[in-house]
Amino acid sequence: MQTHFASGKKLSPASLSEMIRKYADDSSGPPIAAFSDKDAEILQSRYANDIARIGKMSGVTLIRRQIRLL
Repeated sequence: MQTHFASGKKLSPASLSEMIRKYADDSSGPPIAAFSDKDAEILQSRYANDIARIGKMSGVTLIRRQIRLL
């Protein structure tokens, strides 16, 4: 899936659902999203910054839950 999306091609919702169904039981390759340690750190930092920004918005009540990342 990453290779397909990296190519810039767009999938229709039906095509995306079909791709997910087709490979749902295939454990031979990498997961849908696999990141290097550096990329994961960058994404986690960006996510934390986004959550902090959203939490400061007027009229927004942010409910925080602790999640475990795989």
